[in-house]
Amino acid sequence: MARWLMNVYDPRRPDARQQVICRYGETGAEAWRRFQEFICGKTIGRPRASIRFTVEEMETMHLVGVYLSDEEVPC
Repeated sequence: MARWLMNVYDPRRPDARQQVICRYGETGAEAWRRFQEFICGKTIGRPRASIRFTVEEMETMHLVGVYLSDEEVPC
């Protein structure tokens, strides 16, 4: 069973790069690379509901869930 880690803006969307938050002193390119390294090998699936939003509402905002899979996923 995959373990949910977090909800993020769908990295498969063309505008995803603009949605990644930069750390202080980090360029957009560095932030995107860091994000790509984070999701590498993880499974992208449906988002997990929160106190504020349902799964369906999150999906309309183009959010997805990032899951740590029991099986190895190639990068």
